[in-house]
Amino acid sequence: MHARMQRPRPRRAKNESMRGWRREHPHATPEHTAAKSAHFEACRTLTDAESGKFGTMPARMVEAVRRREVAARQALHAVESTSVSRSTPHPDLPLDRYLSQRSVHRINTEFPGVQLINEEPFVFLIHDFLSGDECASLLAATRAMEPRPSDRQEDVEQPDRRTSTSRWPPSDEVRWLRERIASATATMVEQLEPTKLSHYAEGQLFKKHSDASFLGEKMWAYAARLAGVDEDGVQAPCGWPSRFCTLFIYLNDVESGGRTRFLWLDGADAMPGAGIFAQCLEPLTGGSATPSTAASLSITPRAGLAVVHFPCTAPAAETGGDCIPDPRAMHESEPAVDDKFIVQQFVWPVSVDPDAAGLHEDVRREWVALLSEQGASASSSKLPS
Repeated sequence: MHARMQRPRPRRAKNESMRGWRREHPHATPEHTAAKSAHFEACRTLTDAESGKFGTMPARMVEAVRRREVAARQALHAVESTSVSRSTPHPDLPLDRYLSQRSVHRINTEFPGVQLINEEPFVFLIHDFLSGDECASLLAATRAMEPRPSDRQEDVEQPDRRTSTSRWPPSDEVRWLRERIASATATMVEQLEPTKLSHYAEGQLFKKHSDASFLGEKMWAYAARLAGVDEDGVQAPCGWPSRFCTLFIYLNDVESGGRTRFLWLDGADAMPGAGIFAQCLEPLTGGSATPSTAASLSITPRAGLAVVHFPCTAPAAETGGDCIPDPRAMHESEPAVDDKFIVQQFVWPVSVDPDAAGLHEDVRREWVALLSEQGASASSSKLPS
């Protein structure tokens, strides 16, 4: 059983935060704006009441302020769960093109709350993937565990590329979450890496990156193999696919900073070997003649909202080719202003089992080391009961 906890104390909502929200949501409906403003005001009043700004208030009056904040939050969530607010600021695209293509993995598009917001590359939102209580439980788990740097080792080419901290809860204690993710992504639990909980404190970020992982093989070396380049330093095929689907979930509302941004949607020079990867990507088929693709895509964290994208093409069994990294799926987490907490789930096209037959020995060693490190983090603490 996953744990539940009391609602986190609301942060003080400043006027400039509401102004910033309006700038980021220029097409928000009047109903959405009014609900957001009411919730800002309710949070501010509750913070003032709990901090003693108004002097010592009777407990019943403080409780009334708390109930008012809860009602305002519920009203805001009700507005944001409607089709009108979902389409703003992101479009609600038809699924024809996605369902007719063979390039990337096909998720469960019948899962409640699924919304396609971009076609090249395909990016989905899943609204209300987690309830408020479930987010609170995972927030409590994150805070209870010992934080570890998200980067396993220093990146000499991009120092301070990722400055967040992460935790890995025991898989059996988040089985309920892993089963839901497997259902949404149309995969099996055995294909999921250990579930990762990450925290971005003020100023922390994750610079431009791909979720594709070829373990010990560098992107440039993989691109060289695809291009038929034969030179020293190009590694032989490792016989192991890559992460082909990512689902991450925001655990709290973030008013300032911390957005997930896809800023390289044309794929040009997005990563080493981008041109070669682009040539290998199968052109999308079906749907409209021109795909619906934004110049850039920024997603504001909202508690319970999940985002799905595809770092690589589908594996050989589905496409007849390798898992090819998609340069257009490069993204970043902008520097946090408010704290941001997320769940990260990376999905593989095969069982995540280091004992699988036919695994390249170099890859096996690195994979065992990665799982051991995550297991050590997970075993150091338990979810709160």
